[in-house]
Amino acid sequence: STYADAYLNLGLAYYYTNQFDSAIQTYKTALQNAKWDNNQHVLHHNLGMVYRKQGNIKSAATAYHEALKHNPNYTEAHISLGNLAFYEKNYAQAIQSFRKALGTESENADLHLRLGLAYFNTQIYTKAIVHFQRTLRHDATNLQTYHYLGRAYYLNEQPNKAIEALEVFIEKEKSREKRPRVAEAKKLIFNIKKEHFTNILKWAPLSALQIDPQTSKYLSELMWEERTALQMKGNAKVRAFIQTHFLPTS
Repeated sequence: STYADAYLNLGLAYYYTNQFDSAIQTYKTALQNAKWDNNQHVLHHNLGMVYRKQGNIKSAATAYHEALKHNPNYTEAHISLGNLAFYEKNYAQAIQSFRKALGTESENADLHLRLGLAYFNTQIYTKAIVHFQRTLRHDATNLQTYHYLGRAYYLNEQPNKAIEALEVFIEKEKSREKRPRVAEAKKLIFNIKKEHFTNILKWAPLSALQIDPQTSKYLSELMWEERTALQMKGNAKVRAFIQTHFLPTS
């Protein structure tokens, strides 16, 4: 209604100018005088936003739950509750809230990303991967998701897919070469390749070792890393293998 809209706009004006006490009073006045209004769920939700901004997590959660009493399908309230739970590291609750929000926002890329991160933090990597993939399906410009996807693949023991996702991230972020996350992605790729190679050496006798194309590719790339000499050649078995297969004989 026009009545509720006026209070909503006034409350938002106070909110965006950091006049939080005035915003709270505005929304409370509106709720007292507009109990019949169809926008009650929005008023409660916006009140929760103000409390959240003030750091009053408990009151914010109460306001969001009140919003859902008036409209159980109100997506913004489910998302806000999910964000609160995520902030409190209650990832199981965050997952529940984000999944409810997806009921009406199934193509929301940001929502899939948040749900993926909640699954990631509960070590449910298969589901994290699914939602990171859906994030990119709906918004391929969300570059950070490639980084999260690569890490999830790595922790889910899918090294080749991890490298693929991380390399896409690095390529798309090449204009920002000095960003810490780019350096982190490069380091993870290096470690994945190193683990792949050293795990093969661990379980196979050197004389019987079969080099598949992927392993050969990884090792060739590792040989050109400056750190390889210090990190890999110190291992006698690795050193012998490198000398046999990759270093020219005198």
